[in-house]
Amino acid sequence: MKFLQFSFKIVLIAVYISAVVFFIGCAPPVEKKMLSCPGAGSLDESIQRLKANSQNIVSFRGNGKCQSVFYDDGRRYRENFSVKIWAEPPSDLRLQGDIFFDPKGIVLGSNSEEFWFSIKPRLSTYVWGVWSEQDTASAGLINPATLLEAFGAPKITDRHKWKLSNDKVFDILTKTNDKGKPVKKIYIYCCDYLIRRIEYYGKDGKITLIAKLDEYIKADNNFFLPGLIEMVTFDRKGNENSFKMSFDDFKAVEFTDRQKRALFARPEPRGFNNVYRIIKGDAVEQTK
Repeated sequence: MKFLQFSFKIVLIAVYISAVVFFIGCAPPVEKKMLSCPGAGSLDESIQRLKANSQNIVSFRGNGKCQSVFYDDGRRYRENFSVKIWAEPPSDLRLQGDIFFDPKGIVLGSNSEEFWFSIKPRLSTYVWGVWSEQDTASAGLINPATLLEAFGAPKITDRHKWKLSNDKVFDILTKTNDKGKPVKKIYIYCCDYLIRRIEYYGKDGKITLIAKLDEYIKADNNFFLPGLIEMVTFDRKGNENSFKMSFDDFKAVEFTDRQKRALFARPEPRGFNNVYRIIKGDAVEQTK
């Protein structure tokens, strides 16, 4: 079972019991009237302007709310729960969702070597993996790297695979694979040069994940973070499934070594009924 398919199954069930769902949509990039400003004159200029905000990012924490809307067997469900986030870009992240009166009911985390996702209530499932064991097809739904990019740490590597275009409102950075098919698109609002949308594509060239970013908040150290992050998808019947997080503010923090170990070190999967390790896109069940 591939990671993407596995993630779909795990997350869909998780949402059904007040968890999280990260899915996609094909809505147009511009959803409200925006001004037209001059874009970057070259790919190098675009990358440098994009880095102007990300280079100021420091460790931060924030509290917010999450609303998920999804369909299952033709029925529409809506769930609301609080979330907390701690991050030390570009690799360390921890997101907690408070469900069923458990502040750690859902945990999504990563560091430079590993990533993990766990949900305690009812499902009792723990999923983890090592970044070095993944490939591009492993960028599934349970992926902290997507959230890190949404919070201002986009990965612009392999410069020769990127192209710049402009639609008068957005500068659009497009990364393609060896076959010329899109892998990722980053929409940057020309008037403030902050990311408003990131599209991720599968091997077939179709969109697999979209992150919409808005309502940026100026935090300490003169950097900006999106106060609103929305991820949306449409199921096979055309129903829209969405996951939306809203934050009132962010605080820059300096984590102690003890805090880093507590927040960003992968915990052992003790007490979970189901444990899976992701290896090259495959979910391998772990024996107890």
